[in-house]
Amino acid sequence: MKREILKEHRIFYLEELKRVLDFWLKNGFDQVNHGFYTSLDKQGRVFNQDKSVWAQGRVVYIFSQAYLKIDRCEEWKNVAIKTYDFMKRHCFDKDGKMYFSVTDKGEGIQKRRYWFSEAFFVMAAVSMYEISKEKKYLEDARTTYDFIVNRYKFPELNSPKYNPLVVNLRDLSSTMIFLSLAQYMNCVDIEYSSRYALDVSVARNNILKLHYHKEKKALFEFVNLDGSLNKGPKGRLINPGHALECAWFLLEGEYDQDTYLKAKDIAFWSYDLGLDKSNGGLKYFVDVEGLPLEQLEHDMKLWWVHCEGLIVFLKLYLLEESDATFKIYQEIFDYTINNFIVDDYEWLGYLHYDNTIASSLKGNMFKGPFHIPRMLMMNYLVIDKYLKEIDE
Repeated sequence: MKREILKEHRIFYLEELKRVLDFWLKNGFDQVNHGFYTSLDKQGRVFNQDKSVWAQGRVVYIFSQAYLKIDRCEEWKNVAIKTYDFMKRHCFDKDGKMYFSVTDKGEGIQKRRYWFSEAFFVMAAVSMYEISKEKKYLEDARTTYDFIVNRYKFPELNSPKYNPLVVNLRDLSSTMIFLSLAQYMNCVDIEYSSRYALDVSVARNNILKLHYHKEKKALFEFVNLDGSLNKGPKGRLINPGHALECAWFLLEGEYDQDTYLKAKDIAFWSYDLGLDKSNGGLKYFVDVEGLPLEQLEHDMKLWWVHCEGLIVFLKLYLLEESDATFKIYQEIFDYTINNFIVDDYEWLGYLHYDNTIASSLKGNMFKGPFHIPRMLMMNYLVIDKYLKEIDE
C-alpha cells in the first residue's frame, strides 16, 4: 500500500513542481530589468515592485536545479542566467555587503546585519557553475563563501542585535545555513573539498553539541555561547520549521550513526512540539515549557514549515521504512495539500491557527519560488530513485 501511495505522490510532486515553476516564470520574472518580483497577489499580479535579494539567489538556485535534474528547459536556464546577472550587477553595496532589498531597477533599499543574502548568492553562483561549467561562477561562490566564513567564525564582525555585554546568544539559523552552504560547496568545488568538509564538521558539531538538548527533547533556536540554556523567552524558543529543516540538512552527504539518530530525534521532537493537536498542522513557534510567547504569530501555520516536515519525514521513511515515519509524513502531506492549495495558481503561505486563510497573497519578500519547489523537486527525485531501485 505504501508503495502505491508513493507512486501517486511521485506523479503529484512532478506535476505540481512544473505548475508552480510556470506560475513564477509567468508572473514573477521582470522582462524589462530582469530579476524577480515575489510580491504577488492571489492571482499572480505584482503589488510591490521592490525585489527581495534573498529571492533572487533562491530563484537562480531553483531554476538551475530544475534545469539540471528535471528537464533541460532553456527558458528555466535563461531565467537563471538573467536573474544571476541582475543580482551580481545590483545587489552588492560598495562595501562588499549585499542588500536585503532593491528597487525594480536594482537600486539598493535596505541592508541587514546578517549574511543571508550572501548565502543565497553563493547557492546561486554554485548552481550557475553546475549548469555552465564556467569557472567565473565558482570564483564568485568562493569569494562570497570566504566572506561568510569570516563572519560565521567571528560573529563580532556583524552588527549586534543586542548589547553583547548583556545578551550574547548563538542562533540556530546561522549555523544551519552555514552547514548547508558548506555541504553544497563540498559537493561541487572538489578542488577544496577537504576545507569544506572541515566546515561541515564544525557546523554539525555546533548544532549537535550546543543546540541539541536531549534532556529537554528539543533543538533550541537560541542558546548561550557554551550551549547552556538561556533564561527567558528566547532561551525557551523552538522554531519547528527550522528544526525540521536542520534535521534533513544533517542527513545530507556523509554522516555517522550518531548523527543519524540525533537528526531523527530532532525530527520527532520538533513534530511533537509543533503539532496543533486540535486543528492539525504545525505551529510557527513553540515555548518548550508551554509558557506564553513573545511572537504573536506563534500559532499560525506557514507554508515553509510544512515543506520542511515533508522533506525530512519522507527522507527518514526511505532510509528505514518504518510505519511511524510514514504515518507522520502522510499526515503532513494530507494537511498541506488540503489547506495550502486552494486554486490553480500557487500555494497559500499563511493560515490562522484554525486553518482559515490569513492572507491570500502568493508571494512577498520572504515567500517566493524556493521552499515549495525545493520540496517538490527533492521529494519527486528521492521517490523516483527509491521506486526504480526496488523495481530492479
